[in-house]
Order: sequence, then structure tokens, then C-alpha cells
Amino acid sequence: PVPPAPPAPPVLPAPPVPPVRHPFVKPARPTTPSTPSPYAMRHSHHIHHTCTLPKRHTCFSTKVGCFVNFVADATETQRLFPGISFFGATLAANFKVPFFREVLLRLGCISVSASSIRYVLGMGPGNAVVIVPGGAAEALDARPGSNDLTLQRRSGFFRIALQQGVHLVPIYSFGENDLYPQAFRNESGTFVRRVQEFWLKRIGYATPYFCGSGAFCMPAIPGNPIPRRHPIITVIGDPIECPKIEHPTEADIEKLKVQVCITMRCM
Repeated sequence: PVPPAPPAPPVLPAPPVPPVRHPFVKPARPTTPSTPSPYAMRHSHHIHHTCTLPKRHTCFSTKVGCFVNFVADATETQRLFPGISFFGATLAANFKVPFFREVLLRLGCISVSASSIRYVLGMGPGNAVVIVPGGAAEALDARPGSNDLTLQRRSGFFRIALQQGVHLVPIYSFGENDLYPQAFRNESGTFVRRVQEFWLKRIGYATPYFCGSGAFCMPAIPGNPIPRRHPIITVIGDPIECPKIEHPTEADIEKLKVQVCITMRCM
């Protein structure tokens, strides 16, 4: 008699293949409730929004609000606007610092150059770039009780928004300027301001002389990186639809700039 054939070995399932992620794309956040970030708890950071964001847009925000809300997601912005990945734009020089570059890439930051912004917006719906248009120049005017913005001299991101045909979403965080008061008077024309503007033109970085949180009966400590305790309210305005214009003129840019300024004043 012919012996029976041995039983076939069991077929093991193939190991799962990890998804291929773009180096810019941040991993999805868990949907389970989580504890707010200590930074958000310390400064009572809240977001106020009265609209839904489109799937393809460019946001422009302020410094702390950009990092806390959209880069670190400390206030769980992903829950408020599901399906949208936010990419914070920063100076290209920050990506040349060892280890700090890896931290920025892990958080999903990109260079603020025009090519990087166009690349992310060209990835399709669901991708948004968060820009701080004032940058280093606006940091020199930041002082408690003031809300001075640097928009009139900015045209680059207005031009990109028109060329890409995306929505501009104005965002402002009230209370940011109360975190770090200026250590010295640096109004326009003072010696301190001239020194700051000199280094701003030479190296592209602002050198504000600020004070942080106080300690040991001192109200503020110069140069302390820990900010003072102050509530921050981030307001997200209505999206501004930009018509797609391949070659926008200066008149088109100025028209959009006026519309943005009016929206900012109404926030």
C-alpha cells in the first residue's frame, strides 16, 4: 500500500508591511482622549474658531500659537479639524543645526522657502502650511499690551496663495506679547533698536533682549527662556478664497493684502 502523504505545513500569514510615509508627513494622532500638554496647561492656551477649514489652504499665525497649536498639537488641533495635516514653516537655517533638524522634521516642520511651500500644497487636499509672516522683524515690536503686525512689507506668501489657488486662513494668538517683555526700550530710532536691526540685516535673526518668568521675589529675569504665566487665546478667522492666478500682478497682491488686513482687524 502507498503510505499517506504528509500533511501540508500550515500557511503562515505574511508579516504586515509598514506604510510608506513621506518624510514631511506626521504620523496620525490617536483618537483616544489624552492629557493636555503641560505648556498648554501652564499658559491656559485655548482655541476659538467659528468656521470649518477647507482641505487645501495656507494659514498664517503668530509665533507661540504656530508651535503650540499646529506643530506640537498641544491643544489637540487635529481633533478640531480632522483630515488636515498642518506643516509649520520655519527658517531654512534651523535645519542646519545638528539634532535640532531631526526634531523639526519629526514635528513635521518644513522650510519657509517658496519651493517647500509649493511642494506641500501640491501634495493634494488635506495639507496646510502654517506661516509666521512677521518673522524676526515682528519679534522686535512684541511687547506687553501691543499687537503690532508686519504684513504690509510681506508679499511672498500672498503671491504663492494666488498662484496655487488656495485659501488663506488668518490666525492670531492674543496674549503672546505678554509672555516675554522687552528688557530694554527698543522703540524705532533708539540705540538698542539700531543694533537689533543691524544684526537682523546681517544674519537674518532678531536679537530681542527679553525677560522671562521671575523667581526669588524677582518679577522678571532677563534672558530667562521660561515665559511668564499668561493666558493665550488663539482665534482662527474665516478662510479667504484666493482665485488661481498663474502670474499675479502687484495690484492682485495688494487687493488680497487689503482683504486680509480687514479680516485681521475684525478678529
